[in-house]
Amino acid sequence: MTPAEERTLLELCAKAMGIELADKPFMHCKGSGALLADGTLWSPLHDSGQCFEMAVALRVEIVQLPRYVKAYHRGNRFGEIVDFESQRLAATRLAVCRAVAASVKGTT
Repeated sequence: MTPAEERTLLELCAKAMGIELADKPFMHCKGSGALLADGTLWSPLHDSGQCFEMAVALRVEIVQLPRYVKAYHRGNRFGEIVDFESQRLAATRLAVCRAVAASVKGTT
């Protein structure tokens, strides 16, 4: 995923959550998230706790399969292949963020 794609994904996820980003949310983050208006770092793509909170708040359905993970949100489904068990958390975070972002794009 390119930095521009990651920024777009984070912006759409923040919009879904009703989170206000800082004026220049990516200026000092070095690809690890976005700054919120209150100055804290928000990064559901890299922080499992923040991703879990978003998934619960937005009622995202997550399905874990042996080599695949799927996330559903408002009819949008995204899956990520899990080649190694060590990638399962990252794949789940990405699937959740993509499903949430797609639902926001579909309503704008």
